[in-house]
Amino acid sequence: MKDNERNRTYGIEGDLDEVEKLHRERRIFTVINDQVIIAPEKSPQSHKEWIKSLGLVDEDVENIMNNNLRGYIDPQSNIYLYKGYGFGFDELDKIQVPEIVKSLGSSIHFPDGARIFGGLKIGKAGEKWDAKEDLGTTKINE
Repeated sequence: MKDNERNRTYGIEGDLDEVEKLHRERRIFTVINDQVIIAPEKSPQSHKEWIKSLGLVDEDVENIMNNNLRGYIDPQSNIYLYKGYGFGFDELDKIQVPEIVKSLGSSIHFPDGARIFGGLKIGKAGEKWDAKEDLGTTKINE
């Protein structure tokens, strides 16, 4: 996705090199048909770019972006969950958290006590955004 296309899609400004650097430092995932799908490590793609690369048509990509939980795991193994272009997270989304964390834990090794966060406060592209809600920690590797 080109820098100006990112700006139109998300309504934010930022340096494309910094955005790609931040993207490579995280591991993204999304929920599709009740399954957690995890992107390859060190991917420079946004969620939208990656979901589109799975072979889905634009309408399905937009539906997933707007309605399905997605997120990322940062270099410290913290988990961030959100949905929509507003990077929101609500009470109904909390119901899915244990299953998502369990699924992630079966595919990726996490240290016990990884933090889980819901929603993001939109900031400058290429910088880490603050979470809206701290959902606590969990024991993933039991």
